[in-house]
Amino acid sequence: MWMINQFNAPTLQSRLSWAIDRQNYLRLRVGWKFANLVRALSTNIHQPNQRRPRLLILVNTRGWAFDDLAQQRVKYMASTWDVDIQYIDEEPHIDPSQYDLMFDPNWGWSGYDALFTGRYVRGINSHKWERGPRPYEQLRTCLRGAVACFVPNEAQVRRIRPAFPATFLVREGIDPAVFYWIRDRSEPDLVVGWTGNQGNRMKRLETVIKPACARANVELHIAKVPSREELNRFYNDVDVVLIGSEPLYEGNPLSLFEAGACGRTVIATNVGAVPEVVEDGVSGFIIEATNDIPYTIQAFVERLNWCKEHVEEVRRMGKRHQERVLRDRTPDKTCEQFRQAIEWAYGQLSCNSNCRSGFK
Repeated sequence: MWMINQFNAPTLQSRLSWAIDRQNYLRLRVGWKFANLVRALSTNIHQPNQRRPRLLILVNTRGWAFDDLAQQRVKYMASTWDVDIQYIDEEPHIDPSQYDLMFDPNWGWSGYDALFTGRYVRGINSHKWERGPRPYEQLRTCLRGAVACFVPNEAQVRRIRPAFPATFLVREGIDPAVFYWIRDRSEPDLVVGWTGNQGNRMKRLETVIKPACARANVELHIAKVPSREELNRFYNDVDVVLIGSEPLYEGNPLSLFEAGACGRTVIATNVGAVPEVVEDGVSGFIIEATNDIPYTIQAFVERLNWCKEHVEEVRRMGKRHQERVLRDRTPDKTCEQFRQAIEWAYGQLSCNSNCRSGFK
């Protein structure tokens, strides 16, 4: 009793209460520590209900342009998405239950699209749908069952979005680890180049490019389906790359970006993304896209003659074109646009049918 009085201790009842509270406090502390330990361990444990979203990219042929773009996107999105690539010409068996979304950049409706009705994204890379007598009927068929549409240039956005509001601008470009500057040409002569499918009449190699070069008396080099390494050397061995495609055809001519990454300028018809990348007379030359073949040949001849007389300025134009391409068209820019648009499409899967944006 003396000890209690000396230290002004509480009553026996209050001391018992204090002891109980102390015991509860210790239990709570042990519980907190255990809870923190479980929380720390769980951060490294895969939770089945928190799995990463899964995307399938459907590509026409292994090793071609769409495959290159798909590989860039797989690499860029690897930290947040599980992304697979399948190739149409290999006739794969695809289980749609293994994926949340499918992205198909190939023109036209396919049986694979039917497997993903309501949860696939269509990529439209060309303007071919505009060439027929009823273009929006073609477009409606192409976008049947799509949750979104990705296009690579602003002109397509303006044409498609009024009919299909879920249309996104997703630019495409090049990988600077694949296409890059090796050397500056110092020879006094002008050398021009052309790349592409020689059998594709809409690229007009035989009807425009060859006649224009012959009339301007310039040396034309044609890439013969080389490897990526050979194609990179090809660009570095010319001064100017020619793009003569028909109107309402190409939406995103890849030689435009590949040549720029190598420090080469272009003379190009005004198709697809060309006016978004080339500043006419500064980083290259833009020719009106028309089906008038004599006019187009003459326009190329005039620009080629100017280039012959100003070879050093042509090479400086190539440097300006390179700056623009490497600023705006590398995977860190283009793949981020793709990721954001895919995230939007993925978010639409949780909407009911009334909140989705389909064909008007």
